[in-house]
Amino acid sequence: FGALCALGLRVGARFQSLMMLSKLVGIFALLYGGWTLAGSPSDPEPLLESSTSRGGGVGGFALALLPALFAYMGWANLGNITNRLRDPVRDLPRAILFGMGGVILLYVALAGVYLHAIGLDGIREHDLVASEVAKLAFGVTGEELFEVGLAISAGGVCLCSLILLPWITVAMAKNGHFFRMFAVVHPKTGAPLASLAALVIVSIAWMLIADSDLVLEAQGQNAIIINTILLGGYLNTLRKRPDLERPFKSPFHPWLPRLYF
Repeated sequence: FGALCALGLRVGARFQSLMMLSKLVGIFALLYGGWTLAGSPSDPEPLLESSTSRGGGVGGFALALLPALFAYMGWANLGNITNRLRDPVRDLPRAILFGMGGVILLYVALAGVYLHAIGLDGIREHDLVASEVAKLAFGVTGEELFEVGLAISAGGVCLCSLILLPWITVAMAKNGHFFRMFAVVHPKTGAPLASLAALVIVSIAWMLIADSDLVLEAQGQNAIIINTILLGGYLNTLRKRPDLERPFKSPFHPWLPRLYF
């Protein structure tokens, strides 16, 4: 993946699109199989029953919301490649709105299929709910194909990170806040080779040292810290430079960023 990104943003983006299409094929197959082939729908009544467990209430809802929010964390990184877009004022909002809207529709549809196929009790009993639904719908072959799809999905996340994240260090280096060598991009491909190589090396070392659970936990915590710093800097810029030109307006601005902060 690092070699693909070294060939330029266009090459990495095309390969990312190919992986996304592969994932969509698997998702639609799971939607179809789970809804039509997994047997009669499960009883939805448990969803309407009040929970007496200690994990209920606002705290329980917030805890259950964390893995859901994890699916949308990466969209904030689209701003990292704004300077590589031909028309960022037009393309960036469209990418965020259509991209996140599509993800929401697919995930809600998948949740409905899971409840239809195995019910709430089945979801509680299985760690890999999608794998169980694929097995019910298509047999052992479906379960094996789901594992392939899971690997493709994980690869897509890695590739997307390698496309977007190196531009953070490029911008920092250009502004004098990081080593100057990381500001250099390849004259032909435009790839930030130094930043890309550093990200690949650190990622490989991190995976060799830590287990997968620790990596996921650290990523979630780091995302919260980084987003807080970025948003705090943004709000501080608004206060110090209120006349700064903004290429497009956002709804509920600046109250929504303040609420998030």
